[in-house]
Amino acid sequence: MPRILNSFFLFISFFSFAQKDTLSVIKHTSEWIVNQDCRVVYRGLSNKFSIEVPNSLSFSVSGLGLKSTSKNTFEINPGAGTELNVSVQIVLKNKTKKVEVFVYKIKNIPLQLTSLNFNKDPILRMSKNNLKDAVVRVFFEDKNLDFKFIVLEFTIRIPGQKAIVVQGNTITKAAFEQINRYARKGDDLLITDLKVRLGISLNGFFCKFTPVLITIL
Repeated sequence: MPRILNSFFLFISFFSFAQKDTLSVIKHTSEWIVNQDCRVVYRGLSNKFSIEVPNSLSFSVSGLGLKSTSKNTFEINPGAGTELNVSVQIVLKNKTKKVEVFVYKIKNIPLQLTSLNFNKDPILRMSKNNLKDAVVRVFFEDKNLDFKFIVLEFTIRIPGQKAIVVQGNTITKAAFEQINRYARKGDDLLITDLKVRLGISLNGFFCKFTPVLITIL
């Protein structure tokens, strides 16, 4: 199950003469947003928001790619462009009408990277002993995204040897024995062909992860 992470609140008020208790509140509720101050929506993801306007008679919301999913809850699937405006049309209790506009930057889903033992460099130099029980992880280079990838399988390729398929996210004892036996100083080992489970939908977006190249010292 995806973990619901920290959301962000964005407050914008127009018209200095308007009532101070009618500020709109937009709460980003997507599981993958970690930066509370992030004003970003992503192409290829369902960007979920809850919108409240305290002390109003009514309000409506509009925006390109925006649709209502339930009461006060909305989903945005941005298309082309670099910015997206969410407009909140408000009727105050004194019957005054007001409009607030929230501006978000549109970004593409970034590259998915592979790390070994939290080392995010895709090209490593290490001894064979450092590969014992080493853990393979996957992450996005964009710090606003915090998907919980689960590595189910990966492949280790040693020059001149049959590929080693490893179940799970850790170099097993059997795999390490193969590395220890066949890998030589100066050999380049490759960790590739990851199979990963992701807890939320990417709207058909296909994840392709970078390999890790390890030069044996």
